[in-house]
Amino acid sequence: MHVWCLKLKLNRVIPVISIAAAVFFLIWLFANAGNYLVKKDQLIKADALVVLMGSTADRALQTADLFIQQWAPKVLLVEESMQGMEALRKKGIHLQTNSDRFVEALIKLGISNEVIIKIPGPARSTQDEARLIRNFLMNNPELDTLIVISSSPHTRRASMIFKKALKNKTRDFNVMVYPSRYTSYNPRGWWKKKEDIQYTLSEYLKILNFQLLEQFNL
Repeated sequence: MHVWCLKLKLNRVIPVISIAAAVFFLIWLFANAGNYLVKKDQLIKADALVVLMGSTADRALQTADLFIQQWAPKVLLVEESMQGMEALRKKGIHLQTNSDRFVEALIKLGISNEVIIKIPGPARSTQDEARLIRNFLMNNPELDTLIVISSSPHTRRASMIFKKALKNKTRDFNVMVYPSRYTSYNPRGWWKKKEDIQYTLSEYLKILNFQLLEQFNL
């Protein structure tokens, strides 16, 4: 009788414990969703810093910090696509591109124009940047160790893309990613600000899309 009662109690308790464990795990995943997006590799001396296009201020500042700290002697960036720019040029209107403004910011932060290499684009995505960087590296055998710099919540996806793009080629590449400390994104409380919520959800959707589709095009 006692054994039967004990089994009955266990049959009632086990589902409750399982549900509680599942809820706790989901809460843990939710709380750490932002931390996962921010990837920060242990750095070694590199041949070049690769700064990804996007938000200028935070990425330029972090690039300048790493350059001044002598982590790499060169800076690579890809010409970013700007819709309508060519149409404006045909009408005689010449505006400064985002990439030009980025180079200007780097120069004002103390990086010589002579060590900044702007790779012709246009790049419409991080995948495009990775492809163009790969093509550039294949023609420059002295460059094989890179530090990729981006806004903090973009670094996980950037790492996936660049490591996939530079894998199984005729040369071995070492790719590290480094998040900008100047990005306002709060990984430990990403649900507290609308902008951080949007950034987090967007990055997870893009990571899913990359894993399911885009990685096979690299």
